[in-house]
Amino acid sequence: MSVENDFLAFAVGAGANVLSQAAYASMTALGTGFQAGTAQSAALNKVWRQSSIMSAVLARFIVAQTGQPAVDDGTTETLLANLTAAISAVSQTAASGRLLNVRVFTSSGTYVSTVGTNKIIVEMVGGGAGSNSLAAPGPGNYSLSAGGGSGAYAKFLLTSGFTGGIPITVGNGGGIGSNGGTTSFGVFMSCGGGLAVAALSALSHATYPTAITAEASAGSASALSSGTLLAISGGQGTPGISTNTGILGGAGGSNPLGNGGASLGAAANAVQGQGFGAGAGGCCTDASVSNVAVTGAGGLAGAIIVYELA
Repeated sequence: MSVENDFLAFAVGAGANVLSQAAYASMTALGTGFQAGTAQSAALNKVWRQSSIMSAVLARFIVAQTGQPAVDDGTTETLLANLTAAISAVSQTAASGRLLNVRVFTSSGTYVSTVGTNKIIVEMVGGGAGSNSLAAPGPGNYSLSAGGGSGAYAKFLLTSGFTGGIPITVGNGGGIGSNGGTTSFGVFMSCGGGLAVAALSALSHATYPTAITAEASAGSASALSSGTLLAISGGQGTPGISTNTGILGGAGGSNPLGNGGASLGAAANAVQGQGFGAGAGGCCTDASVSNVAVTGAGGLAGAIIVYELA
C-alpha cells in the first residue's frame, strides 16, 4: 500500500503556462513582489511551481526514507520530525562502516552491542603469568626466577552473530608463581593465559657460567574459520640467567596490548609489566651481594576491546 503524500508539484505538465527561466530571472517582481494591478498568469504559475516542486521533493524524500506520510494539514511539527528522521536515516546509510564506539572490558560479564552496530572488530588477550619469589639463598649461593609468560592475543572481525548478548570472560593475571587465566569471547575466540615456571634456588657460585632457568611458556589462541585477523601466542618469559660477571632475573613476556615486566639484577623485587596480559618480570638474589629474600610479581589481567562499526 502506498504511503500518503499530499504535497504535489504544480504546473509541471507538458506545455504548462509558465514563464521561461530566463524571463523569470529577469522579472522585476523577483525583487519587489507583484504590485497592484494585473499579474501575468504565467508569472504566477512560475512562482507557484518553483515553491511547489521543492515541497513535493522534500515530501517524497520523507516518505521514501521513513515510510511515514507527508500530510498537508496546516501544521509543521510532524513534517519537521519526519524530515529530521529522514536525514538521519540517510546519514547512517551514507556513513556505513564508521566507528560508533570503542568498548574496553577488564572484567567478565556480557557484551551487548550498541544500537546501530552492524559489525565489530574484537581485540583480546589472556592473563599474564606471575614470577616466583626467592628465599635468601644462603652463603656461597644464588637463586634465579624467570619472567612470566604473556597471555595469547587475537584480533578478529564479526559481521553477524553478536546481537542478543555475548558472554565474555577476562582472564585474571596470575599471582606470584601462578599461571594467567583464559580470556574468551562467547564461542568465537579463546586466548589462553601465560604460564609460570619453577625457580632455581640455592645454586652454588661455582655454577655461575652455566645456570639458567626454563623459559616461561605463553598462552595460545584459537582461530575462527573466517574473520580472524591475527591469532598468536604471547611472548615467552625469558629465563633467569647467571654469567661470569653476575646474575639476572628473566623478563616478562609481552603481547600487542602489554609489555612484560623488566629483567632485574640481584636483590631487587620483581616488577609487573604495563598494559594488558603481560607477564611479570623475574628476580634473583645472590649471597655475595646481599643474602636477602626477594619477592616475585603478579602477571597482568587480560582484556577485551570491541570496536563497534555502523
